[in-house]
Amino acid sequence: TNSIPPHTHTLNLAGEPLPPTLVTRLHHHPTLTTIHNLYGPSEDTTYSTHATTNPHHHRTPIGTPLPGTTTHILNHKLQPQPLGTIGELYLSGHGTTRGYHNQPTHTATHYLPNPHHPHQRLYRTGDLARWRTDGQLDYHGRTDNQTKIHGHRIEPAEIETTLRQHPHITDTTITTHHHNNQPQLTAYITTTQPTNPTHITNWL
Repeated sequence: TNSIPPHTHTLNLAGEPLPPTLVTRLHHHPTLTTIHNLYGPSEDTTYSTHATTNPHHHRTPIGTPLPGTTTHILNHKLQPQPLGTIGELYLSGHGTTRGYHNQPTHTATHYLPNPHHPHQRLYRTGDLARWRTDGQLDYHGRTDNQTKIHGHRIEPAEIETTLRQHPHITDTTITTHHHNNQPQLTAYITTTQPTNPTHITNWL
């Protein structure tokens, strides 16, 4: 909070889950009056939902859909989940992009026909969420092991695939842990001979 310009009144935050503890600290800032939590993947043209934060909420919501966006909480059969039940978050609307350039398989996995609206597509975010009784959405993590570090998407499986291509590595797994409250990735590897970690880092 010390890096906030002294005359700032409104703050928009996005990119990573917003901890309630940080929300409370920000609301104690002497000039801040409004703090927004914005959610949305790039595939839906950056922002999809919005919440005005409340320091008394024990979980920071990601809010309600922005104009032109529809949010869907669905089960594995693409059926709507009841109020309060966690499901996968799908997006549709004007901001939904067409797919991934020259990646038809990846596109087919993430962009699906909407069974409830025949002429509309759904974007599968891979995020878990639920509807709250106040009409807002809560974020509840991922369906896979994708993580975010400093706002950047990290796919541990892609790093593992790359590491396995090293001539001396036979197997690997990636885990996420926190050091000084900052997320970090750690790679555990099985090698055919002693290998310097610096060499592996440079090879990546």
